[in-house]
Amino acid sequence: MSNKNSDYPKDKYVIIASVPSEIIMANSQELYEVLRVEDNIPLFITDHLQRLEDGFKKLNISHPFPQQALTRAIYQIIKNQNIQNNNLKISCFVNNQKINQYYVYAITSKYPDKGTYVLGLKTALFYAERDNPNIKLGHTPTRISANEEILQKEVHEVLLVDHNGRITEGSRSNVFFIVKDTIYTAPSSIVLQGIMRKKVLEIIEQCKLNLKMECVPAAELCKVNAAFITGTSPRILPISHINDIVLDVDNILLRLLMDKLSEIIKAYKNK
Repeated sequence: MSNKNSDYPKDKYVIIASVPSEIIMANSQELYEVLRVEDNIPLFITDHLQRLEDGFKKLNISHPFPQQALTRAIYQIIKNQNIQNNNLKISCFVNNQKINQYYVYAITSKYPDKGTYVLGLKTALFYAERDNPNIKLGHTPTRISANEEILQKEVHEVLLVDHNGRITEGSRSNVFFIVKDTIYTAPSSIVLQGIMRKKVLEIIEQCKLNLKMECVPAAELCKVNAAFITGTSPRILPISHINDIVLDVDNILLRLLMDKLSEIIKAYKNK
């Protein structure tokens, strides 16, 4: 339904709890954001809305809704549908550099089970690069190809390798590597700056851990002790395999980061 509010520009509107039609999805570019609702609380909502706004700026499109208004819209759908533990998606469909439709709605959500956090997940390398890596765009050719590769290789995620042989990020996640006592992740300029990635970087800084904002070359994976992905749904998830390479899912640094992130989420919900 349309949500008319004095905070919204008069010539714009936001549609709450409505799934976009296939026609709109097929004929428009989708700029989107996914946030996780836990115990009726949208986690890190300000971070998500700021990233969405930054995406509009990078596309040179004027964002139609103030964050305060969108925040109220999100809490409205959580209350109306009694969403306790699920993901919400904000989809913005753009035609000719102008916003055509804007939706906020609940989506089917799957979260890793407890066993996966203990045993880790299997991944594979995928030689591909994303255009506009700093902007969260839907239905890109790279994402579609990556999904096919995931199904074919029967893995949970594929890690993208660029034309220089560097591992940059997952197809739908960020990735970190641990080599001895140092944590590696790709520079922010060449990957999607995930919200959970941001929280992990904050933990690393607070705990004064060794960090290098560098890509790990695919040819040097044999030097890696442990690795993990981050994302809205998985949070921090250990990687057990990259192709045939077996990694340590019980690495001390990895488990420290997982514990610290859980503490941050608990504190956020309590606040």
